Amino acid sequence: MSGQSIPPISIQLPPEPVGAPSGGAPANGGGFAQDLRSALSTYRRKEDQTAFLRRSGAITSALMAADMAIEDRRLEISRNAAAGYALSALATVPAPTTKPVLVANTTDQPAAAIETASMAMNSNPVSLGPLALQDFPRPAGDNGRGIHWVPTLKSTPEVVDRLVAEAKDMGMKWVVLLNDGTNVGDNDYLVQRLTENGIMPVMRLFTDGLTPLSGDIEGMVRHYRQMGVEYFQLYNEPNLMVETHGRPPNVSDYLDLWIPAAKRVLAAGGLPGIGALSPQGEMDDRQFLTQMLAEVEARGEADLLDRTWLSVHNYTGARPLSDPDGFLRFRQYDAIIQRALGRSLPMVGTEGGTHLGSHLSEEQQVKMVLGAYDHMAKGSDPYNFSYTYWIIANEAGGGRDPEFSQHALIREDGPTALATALMQSA
Repeated sequence: MSGQSIPPISIQLPPEPVGAPSGGAPANGGGFAQDLRSALSTYRRKEDQTAFLRRSGAITSALMAADMAIEDRRLEISRNAAAGYALSALATVPAPTTKPVLVANTTDQPAAAIETASMAMNSNPVSLGPLALQDFPRPAGDNGRGIHWVPTLKSTPEVVDRLVAEAKDMGMKWVVLLNDGTNVGDNDYLVQRLTENGIMPVMRLFTDGLTPLSGDIEGMVRHYRQMGVEYFQLYNEPNLMVETHGRPPNVSDYLDLWIPAAKRVLAAGGLPGIGALSPQGEMDDRQFLTQMLAEVEARGEADLLDRTWLSVHNYTGARPLSDPDGFLRFRQYDAIIQRALGRSLPMVGTEGGTHLGSHLSEEQQVKMVLGAYDHMAKGSDPYNFSYTYWIIANEAGGGRDPEFSQHALIREDGPTALATALMQSA
């Protein structure tokens, strides 16, 4: 193309969002356009106009996908999707063998735009650098209160309506739910009702232990992203032999599953979560986390951690809330992460709590759980987004495992003393 006159490049960037999303959460989509403007300006300086033109089609499609993401304002939006789409397309699309042509307006082809950007990101993710803690999505009026849904893979509309109302009355802003692998549809009504009530859904992709996720991960993530799900937990308690089918826990085995799945979640605009580590695992949770972070770096996949979060299980038992091995275990995790990365990763509680037993009275339970939620409301640990009690209901919500009966806050005969206290303190 040397010798040819190349016209100036004009790319329409996504508009700066104004106002709040329909769900009531403040829009932070302005960061999308700022990041994209900065990124494109940098690449204009680094490359000549011809090289830039070669990638213009992918960039146009990526920006269209980003624009769509900004317009989806059911919940607060992170910068993940737009920045990732645009830079991935920019960096991974090869130069064509024929004269490059600017792609025409793609507003009538949103699916193709997203697919182009997603394919580029999936093949070679490119990061703008670590997403700041404050840019990860949070629910409006966040108080750090979380609750795990019924331990089932789907719920009836009647159960959803009743228990979402109970969760809202208890002041919950985060709800963790189980999704049957890459299934689409079973949790639609639940996600819809949660987001309508200003509650942030956190989706754990349930598998039979550490077995590979099958099916269309990207399609599932896109589906639930459109409905307001940002956080997707991949696998669970990989340091526990009950989750490894009896095999000794192995960091490399876990990463062989987690890394490709995390890339696919990122490709579809989601935020992949590291499966929570059990404090009672056959392999020490702190040792597992330390080795895992080191191996991610050694495999050349550290960029994945720029938009990743850590799932946390911080049960207390009879330990006081000040015990660093109980409720405050997340501080040990943060120290490990800081040493490895030089920064914090966001943490989202997906299980936890203080449960009744011979060592703990109902009065003590109420005091400890309220104390844990009070700690979260103060925001003393800005990287720790939520503390999540296991579970909201069991039999009263369709759960069938009697092992969980005594953990439930809402039972067939009504709310427990703890549930009542949470409602009164909300």
